[in-house]
Amino acid sequence: MSDVVTSINVAVLGSIVFDIAVEIDRLPDTHETILASSAHLSAGGKGLCQAVAARRLGPKVDLIGLVGDDLFGEYLLGVLDDEDIGREHVHSHSAGTHLGIPMITPDGNNRIIGVPQASFAVGPTDLVGTETTLKSAEVLLIQNETPLEAIMATVERVHDQTLVVWNPAPARFSLEEMMSPVFRGRVSWLTPNETEAGALAGIDVVDVESGFAAAQIIRTNWPVVGVVVTLGDQGAVAIEPSGEQHVARPHAVNAIDPTGAGDTFTAAFAVGL
Repeated sequence: MSDVVTSINVAVLGSIVFDIAVEIDRLPDTHETILASSAHLSAGGKGLCQAVAARRLGPKVDLIGLVGDDLFGEYLLGVLDDEDIGREHVHSHSAGTHLGIPMITPDGNNRIIGVPQASFAVGPTDLVGTETTLKSAEVLLIQNETPLEAIMATVERVHDQTLVVWNPAPARFSLEEMMSPVFRGRVSWLTPNETEAGALAGIDVVDVESGFAAAQIIRTNWPVVGVVVTLGDQGAVAIEPSGEQHVARPHAVNAIDPTGAGDTFTAAFAVGL
């Protein structure tokens, strides 16, 4: 591991989730009950997953967010300690821990139900005391599982030279909302998947060609930002702020559970840059 990587400070604002993943043969029909073949309990959430991925690559990582004042929250704080992730700015909230319910089918795909609770309670007041952490961060990772007001307040606090990578998942905010003056000159890259890119661009994204088209539409409106569109088993496409285009073909794998794959990608991409 290089000294350059281990000297990086990464700050993450995001969700901290207790996941209950179920493996099912198929999705249920309306009014139908089906039985899952298994269930797995684990830590999750876009904020926590990106923090873990970044930390395992070597940088110092501090997470900002809320857990519930409950057993799930206690468990997640223990996970952060085990992963050696700074949690000085992770507090408990009476709303309850954010829950996630990934439903995984035999083809290796997933559909996820989220119950945001504490994650949607994050606000600017929860950023009190984070100034030193945010000003010293070379990288800031943000996602859409916290309120836009909290994301905005966090971006306002980082250094002008901080690399800000925004994973716009889930697709809760419009491109117009994301292009407010606070974000316009400070966000360096967006990393949507095909669904999120399609929502932002207003087109269907199903392959490399349409991935590039969505990225170009986003950049037509927001020219200074770079865009990476992840395409699952088709890899990813990127357009740099300079306009240079790239295609990354995927490694062939036996897909079992893609939960957290986009978060791992985003964290690794940001640390790599």
